[in-house]
Amino acid sequence: MSDTAPEFAEPAEPTQENQDVDDVSSEEPDTGEPQEPEKDWEAEVSKWRSMARKHEATAKANAEAARKYAEFEESQKTEQQRLADRVAAAEQRAIAAEIGRAKLVAAAAHNIPMSLLDRLGGTSEDEINEAAEELAAEFEAELGRRLAAVQPPHVPGYEDEPEQPAWSRPVEALTPGSLPAGSEPEDPNEAFRRFLGR
Repeated sequence: MSDTAPEFAEPAEPTQENQDVDDVSSEEPDTGEPQEPEKDWEAEVSKWRSMARKHEATAKANAEAARKYAEFEESQKTEQQRLADRVAAAEQRAIAAEIGRAKLVAAAAHNIPMSLLDRLGGTSEDEINEAAEELAAEFEAELGRRLAAVQPPHVPGYEDEPEQPAWSRPVEALTPGSLPAGSEPEDPNEAFRRFLGR
């Protein structure tokens, strides 16, 4: 608190006009705290706009300086350094391509979906193959567990006959649509000669 207290004027005698003003002002609750004056929002907006423009100009100047510095550094390099940088970049691309090829080969060899190539870790072909074998073993174990869960239980004494594949079942009569079922198919050469003779 400050040492000097503000001085207040004596209240005036209430008149009809003052009484109406008091009635209106008494509707607002008094919190006991001094009310802050309204902020001038227009001034705040213009202040922040000017600061944003200033920072934008600074950022543009810094970007231009960084570009010029990069050009300066590039011009100071010798031809040998430029070639060394290009060789290093090419080697990195070659290593990445070799790892990608090894992952594709391992995924194809172990029937791993292409969507799971990222799970094949390693930096050498042997490490990638080991990761592929482990992933394939996980797939087989999970597949076996799920198949065991859906197979019906085995009934003792009931032996199922192995079902023949559809391609090995005999077909009664396979004949062209225009021939009767009991007739022998015609020699294709004879049919062609007859066609040409017409």
